[in-house]
Amino acid sequence: MRLLICTSAAALLLAGAAFADAYDEAQRCFAERGDLEAKLAACTGAIEAGGLDDRNLAVTLVNRGIAYRGRGQIAEAIADYDKAIELSPRLLHAYYNRGLARQAAGDDAGAAEDFGTSIGLRPDFAGAYLARAGVYARLGYREHAVADYGAAIARDPDFTEAYLRRAELLLELGRRAEANADLEQAIRLAPDDKPLYLRRLELDREAGDSAGVVAGLTRILARWPDDMQARLERARTYLGLGEINSASNDLDALLAAEAEHAQANRLRGEIYEREGDYRRAITALNMAIDKGATDAGAFLVRARAFRASGDDSRAIADFDRALTREPDLAEALIGRGMARFRMGIFAAAVPDLAKGLRGDPENVSAALWLYLAQTRAQMDGAAGLRAAAGRLELRGWPEAVVALYLGDGSASRVRAQAEAADPRLRTERQCQANFYLGQHALIGGDTHAAAKYFQAAVDTGASHLEAYRAAREELKRIGS
Repeated sequence: MRLLICTSAAALLLAGAAFADAYDEAQRCFAERGDLEAKLAACTGAIEAGGLDDRNLAVTLVNRGIAYRGRGQIAEAIADYDKAIELSPRLLHAYYNRGLARQAAGDDAGAAEDFGTSIGLRPDFAGAYLARAGVYARLGYREHAVADYGAAIARDPDFTEAYLRRAELLLELGRRAEANADLEQAIRLAPDDKPLYLRRLELDREAGDSAGVVAGLTRILARWPDDMQARLERARTYLGLGEINSASNDLDALLAAEAEHAQANRLRGEIYEREGDYRRAITALNMAIDKGATDAGAFLVRARAFRASGDDSRAIADFDRALTREPDLAEALIGRGMARFRMGIFAAAVPDLAKGLRGDPENVSAALWLYLAQTRAQMDGAAGLRAAAGRLELRGWPEAVVALYLGDGSASRVRAQAEAADPRLRTERQCQANFYLGQHALIGGDTHAAAKYFQAAVDTGASHLEAYRAAREELKRIGS
């Protein structure tokens, strides 16, 4: 909010010498800007000395009101403004500043009236339009507020605050494109005002516009290249977009500046885990966690890396840590359930898989593994799988597996559906098909057939899959 300090110097200079003390105090009263106590003392001295004409007394009262308002003494400020208006009914400063004080006191209707009077006295007063717009917005007259912000801008096209405030109001009205345009104009007017860039960035975040977030962060980094937080967020956003090389470039810059940066190491570990470099993923995540990146996600990613490395015990420990922080984290529940299944702890896998499936009801793999864990633990898994199948309405993979487990399919149909997959997915489908067929054979008591299926799953080489790792563990248990 622009402050309007009442500085009627010309009137004071015309005063007679007989009242020099009062006028000297009045000069100090309106000249003092930073020290509220000094301003208050000078204004009070001038008022109590007597001898000021009505106009200059009114000016001095306004300035004392400003000091009172700055000290939070709103009632005293309003009293001074009232006296000033009584003495000088056309004193613009008195109405405007009383409007600010009434606004601070919660009297929005009174504030709007005073700002309107200010505009009537000086129609080009952009600050009064800005102030009244804020009051109108609070009173619920949002279109009137938009109009007043427009009037402020029309009278002062470089009024950055007016663009910013109108942008916020336009967002409330759902007029996002207009709000974005206002924020962009504010940035053009104040290119070194970082909070404007951050507010514009926030709009892209709220809209889920990852590309816009990257563009906004890039603009911030062009002006403030040492902003580590912006670089970290851009790396995270690039990672979410699957732009691994761009994310890695930002992480390289962060880690060059601070090798033990917790969040940079966390993201680096996530990239390594995605790329299948589990050893380096674990190393980076160890550093991240040691340096304070102890959110559920960090433990979840390290758990995946441990699990992919064949270390289910450490994977379970990290799933435990993730779930301590986020007890309903579906991926951690399902991951821990699958790890327990691979270790042959079928009964313990059931509650994890069941709860994880409730959190991620579209996860057909979790539904199948839950069925297998229940069945291997001598429980009834068919009812739950049938309910999941009805909910999911499967028309493609792994519909044939579900049908087989529910007694309506065949092994040949499972193999055929896997073979019909997109060539880019065929190896994965074949691995999964052989794992599921091996489980079916094992449940049916045909250990020899089960071993053949599990071996076929391992022979695909799809080592990144849960099915591959579980098939290897089954072969160990069978003794093949």
